[in-house]
Amino acid sequence: MKNNQCKHKSISGISDKGLTFIELLLATIMLSVLSIALYGMLSNGIIIWQKVNQQTPQIDINLFTKKLEIELRNCVYFKKIPFLGHENMFSFPALVNVPVDEGGFSKGIGKVTYSFNAQEKTIDRNYIDYKFFNSLKSPIPRLLVSDVQELHFAYYFFSQDKQQFFWVDSWPPPDVKELISDYPQAIRITMAIDMGRTTQTRTKTINIPTGGLLR
Repeated sequence: MKNNQCKHKSISGISDKGLTFIELLLATIMLSVLSIALYGMLSNGIIIWQKVNQQTPQIDINLFTKKLEIELRNCVYFKKIPFLGHENMFSFPALVNVPVDEGGFSKGIGKVTYSFNAQEKTIDRNYIDYKFFNSLKSPIPRLLVSDVQELHFAYYFFSQDKQQFFWVDSWPPPDVKELISDYPQAIRITMAIDMGRTTQTRTKTINIPTGGLLR
């Protein structure tokens, strides 16, 4: 009887140890499966994040060109704020939101400026209410598009003397001696955007309804 009891205890001990090993093995397998699943989720998340970041410059460009198109088509004639333009910057008078004493905003004449910052590689916009032109506080530019490698503005006008249209790099054109309109008839924007693996070139031409009119 004693021998049988000893054998029974020995077998029971082996059985207990076997169950512990199986549980450990199962836990290891489950941990491996969870690790693979987490890795897959993390990998998919990184891919989605990369795609979103690749699309962001495209969205910024569309918003920038749309906003500029709206402002130029609503450009107003105001003699004290001339239309001035260069290759990387231009400014013009427009209706802008200005703060009022009662709180909130109202529409007023202001100077709107779009410019390219070659060092920061950004397209910026700022505006200043005409009433604060003599203020020492300069307006803070608002960043519209980043990762811009190159940007070039060109201005379109009709020559009465030569009876044809021209694109020029500055406004008013320095070499034109004839009487021309205060505003160009259109603006062409050419820009190269860093899209990560590639550089995309975009060109947009915007007509100015108040352009081409002699004052």
